[in-house]
Amino acid sequence: MPEKGSFASATDEQLEDVKWLRAHFKELQEAQERLDIAEKIILELQTPVKELFEIFKKLKLIDGKGWR
Repeated sequence: MPEKGSFASATDEQLEDVKWLRAHFKELQEAQERLDIAEKIILELQTPVKELFEIFKKLKLIDGKGWR
């Protein structure tokens, strides 16, 4: 056990574990960024789709259950 206030040397296995964790953490961050972008796009598209649905209902192209 190292003395209080000092650090023991990391083993090669521990260093590899740290590299692996950093790489996967970065991948997870990038994936989260892509999900955030996708969520923003979906939210932006929802309003136009709802508006189109209402227009189609008025034009009687759909009956509320689906396409005619």
